[in-house]
Amino acid sequence: MKTINSNIYNILVISFLLLITSCVRDNNLIEQKSRADILTTDKWECVKIYDKFTNDLINSCLSDDKFDFKEDGECTYYTGGLTCYYNQQAEIPSTWSLENNDNSLRIVLDDSLLYEYDIFKIDESVLILESEINGITALSKFEPF
Repeated sequence: MKTINSNIYNILVISFLLLITSCVRDNNLIEQKSRADILTTDKWECVKIYDKFTNDLINSCLSDDKFDFKEDGECTYYTGGLTCYYNQQAEIPSTWSLENNDNSLRIVLDDSLLYEYDIFKIDESVLILESEINGITALSKFEPF
């Protein structure tokens, strides 16, 4: 009787160990979204621009702008209420691309005006772009809308 209980116990322990190890998730199998996929999933609205080193807010005509990135490299730039120059269009057709191993974002507006940003942080809930504005290293925080 003791050997039967011992055998049952061994079978239960081995079954439990097999069950646990078979349920462990392999992180290599989890597919991460690419930066391009994250950019093109939603439209992005600038919620603030601030100094990278002091966190002081920077008043800029860009601080209420929006981008709608498309998978084909096209994008629409929405200028918001704070325009940068007189008679600025509300919607400007643009193109975008990821550069430098997907660490930089390049936006070309109207085939001339060029924005180049370093991607400081990107995930499905926030996009933070680093650039220089009037000699200040600025971070522009965008959220999906």
